[in-house]
Amino acid sequence: MVALLMPASACRGHDPGPPPWPAPPALPIFAGNFAAGGRLIHKEEPAYPEALRRPYPREVRILCTVNERGEIAKAEVEAGPPELRPFALAAVRQWRYEPTRLYNFFIGKGTPVPVIITVIMRFDKPPRRGYAVH
Repeated sequence: MVALLMPASACRGHDPGPPPWPAPPALPIFAGNFAAGGRLIHKEEPAYPEALRRPYPREVRILCTVNERGEIAKAEVEAGPPELRPFALAAVRQWRYEPTRLYNFFIGKGTPVPVIITVIMRFDKPPRRGYAVH
């Protein structure tokens, strides 16, 4: 005797219903065409010693992951003078963004998502007064 096993969906009268919605992306996405928001709402300028000032501008490029709440979850320096990197990282970690929302039919309109952005921090101004950096 041979028994045939059939899925429940092959039986008459079984309504499987609509397919389930896909889950939001688990990994951060690069900010782009399908994301809205992400406006900078709190910015800290880097405090650095007077000895590191130069008469010409210098830049530190930082790759940041901004979480669903608009906080900097991860920051890595991509390029820039080694002596300015720690000051740039310390400042950018205090920045806050408006949450970025993904507009997509499958995920749902306005779902907050983590995003990856690039920040270019310029060191061409004197350090802010009131900071004691040694």
